[in-house]
Amino acid sequence: MEDLPAAVLTHAASGSALQRHGPTIQCEYDGLGRQVNEFVRVVHGALAWSVSLSWQPLHLGGHRRWLLCPECQGRRQALYVDGTRLACRKCLKLRYFVQHENERTGLIKRIVKLRRRLGWSLGPLDPIGGRPRYMRHAVFAMRCAEIEVLTDKLVGAVSDWARRAHRALDHRRGPMGAEPANLGILRCAEGAGINEYSEDEDEL
Repeated sequence: MEDLPAAVLTHAASGSALQRHGPTIQCEYDGLGRQVNEFVRVVHGALAWSVSLSWQPLHLGGHRRWLLCPECQGRRQALYVDGTRLACRKCLKLRYFVQHENERTGLIKRIVKLRRRLGWSLGPLDPIGGRPRYMRHAVFAMRCAEIEVLTDKLVGAVSDWARRAHRALDHRRGPMGAEPANLGILRCAEGAGINEYSEDEDEL
């Protein structure tokens, strides 16, 4: 989803959008700052769409504007351009990048995020550090317990992956123990190191 141009309603301004990249949202206002039309114009290169708006009253007064998806008519804050289509994330069946990550990558990112907050080294299996200055003892204990739980899950996930890789390796070798040529990925299971943090979801 992050790779497609997005038209976000909060970027709309009088005459043109504040957004520098991707589609622009054009709308018209009167002298009092009130929007004139019940629709906006979304422009992306040579393509243009007229998109209707929906106005939702708020409890404390005022209103919130929503874009109506041209395909499902659902209220949306952002619409995406896919070829010649302008639609919402559900209509285009888009997914967030994090939804494609495996369990190990997600655990590593969560551990690194917590360790960065504490000012520790970022290796998921590095030794624990000290309590940051001005951090309450209760908060520090809670963060340490969370890191410990996530680390245990990470070790379990890597161990399970290594066992499955070994089984696949034994299966591919066959009864005679002959090794096929292309076993680079499976060989790394024997020496998988998870103590070095990497942004690549395939690296541990």
